Amino acid sequence: MTQCRDTRGIDKIYHIILGGFVCVVVGVLVAHFLPITPIGIAVVALSSVVVAAVAWEFYRKNKTNGNHICIWDILWTTAGGFAMVWLPWLNAYLLAVGH
Repeated sequence: MTQCRDTRGIDKIYHIILGGFVCVVVGVLVAHFLPITPIGIAVVALSSVVVAAVAWEFYRKNKTNGNHICIWDILWTTAGGFAMVWLPWLNAYLLAVGH
């Protein structure tokens, strides 16, 4: 297995945006449909980002010849989730206060 040296570039910006998007969409949807605490929503949202990032890397590795699983892509996607996790947390908090 080769070592991934692709640590930065425009591709990583896309990974950050995608991670934030997945985090917000999953977190807000789960907050509206399941009665979970705000911290629980944050955990679910971040877990979904990690699962999506790893699944995408495995999909790309198997779909494209010569491609590899890039840990940097997974880390940048997860960083995007961490940057945006406050939105699902705030949504869950406001929903809990409203009841």
